[in-house]
Amino acid sequence: MLLLVPVDTAQACSPDECEYSDRWRTFEPAFTTVAPDGVVVFQTYRGGDQLSQLDALAYASFTLSDGQTDYEGTFEWDEAWEAVIWRPLAPLPAGETLTGTLVVDNDAIAEEPAWCGEQIGQQPISLTVGQPLPPLEAPAFEVLESYDLDETLELDTVVCCDGAYPELDFGCGPEGVYWSDGECAAKAGVGRVRALIAWPEGLLPEVAADRRFRIGNFYSSLTNATASRRDTEPYCVTPKIHSYATGEVISGGELCFGDAFAGKLGEVAIDPLVALAGVCADTPYTCAPVDGAWDPNQCEPWGQTGTTAGPDTDTDGSGTDSEGSEGSDSDGSDSDGATTGDLVDDKGCACTSNPAEPNWAWLALVLVWPRRRRG
Repeated sequence: MLLLVPVDTAQACSPDECEYSDRWRTFEPAFTTVAPDGVVVFQTYRGGDQLSQLDALAYASFTLSDGQTDYEGTFEWDEAWEAVIWRPLAPLPAGETLTGTLVVDNDAIAEEPAWCGEQIGQQPISLTVGQPLPPLEAPAFEVLESYDLDETLELDTVVCCDGAYPELDFGCGPEGVYWSDGECAAKAGVGRVRALIAWPEGLLPEVAADRRFRIGNFYSSLTNATASRRDTEPYCVTPKIHSYATGEVISGGELCFGDAFAGKLGEVAIDPLVALAGVCADTPYTCAPVDGAWDPNQCEPWGQTGTTAGPDTDTDGSGTDSEGSEGSDSDGSDSDGATTGDLVDDKGCACTSNPAEPNWAWLALVLVWPRRRRG
C-alpha cells in the first residue's frame, strides 16, 4: 500500500521565526558570584541583526539590592570578548548576598514574534559578592591532548557487503551517504590532534566569573571555562587571558600539541576489513558511483580488479526513515568552547525556501520501512 502526501518543503526546512527577531531570547547571569570590584557577566542571545548589541541593550536594565540599598549600574557590550557585562556604579558589599532585578522590554524592540524571550526576567536572580579581585596573572592551565580519527564516509571511500549500495543524502542537514541493507565501512579518514585547555582547579569563584581566555580564535566557554582546538598537523598556541572588570589582556606561556601523533595526522588510510570482520556474510566489495548512488552492475570485490554485478538486493532506495549514526566534522579545526550565547535551535534546519511560493513535493509513505544506515 502506498500513500502519497503533499509536503511543503518551506515549512519542513525553515528556521525558527525567532532567528530573525531582534528580541533577546536568552539573558541571564553566567555566574552566581561577583567580586566587589567586578562586573556581572551575562549569557545572552538574540537572532536579529537590525539592532547592534549595544543598541539592543538600551532596552534592558539590571539592579542589585540587599533589601535596603539598591546598587545601580550600566550594561556594556565587550566586542572583543563577545559578552554582555553589567558594571556597578559603586563597589558592591563583600560577603553579602544580593538580589537582582532584570527588566528586558522585548516588546519595544519588536512586537513579533511575542513568544521569543517571553520568560526573560521571570526567574529570581541571586548573586554572592566574594572577595576583591587579585591582579591579572596567567595561570598554569590544565591541558589534555588526544587523537581523533574521523572516518571519511563518501561514495568513493567506503567498502560494503551483503547488498549495501550507498546513496548520497540530500536532506536538510549536511550531505552524507546512507544505505538500507548490509554493512559499510570507511577505507579513508582524517587524523586530528585535539587539545582541551581548562582553568586550573581551585580558582576562586569571583576570579572565574571575571576572567576568560582564548587560544587563537577559540574562546573558552562561559559555563565550563574550557577551550578546545584540533588540527590536522602539530600546532602551538599562546593563551590570551582577559579581565572583564579591568579590560586587561595578558599572554600565557606557549603550549604545543601533536608531536606524539606524527605520521597519524591528516588524510590516512583505514583498513575497512577490521570494521567489517564478523559482520559480513559475503565478500566485501566496492561499486562505481553513478548519479549519486552505487551502481550494482559495476562492482568488484574489495582489493581485486574486474567489474561484476553486486549481490542480489532490492535497490529501489526506499529507505528514508531518520535513524542514523552521528556525523563528524571535516574541517581543519574546531572549538568545543562556545562564545557568549551560542545556542542550538531544534526547530529547523535552515534550508533555503521562499514561504510565499510553496514548493510541493510528494512523500511516499510505505507500511514497512527498511532500516536506514547513514555515515
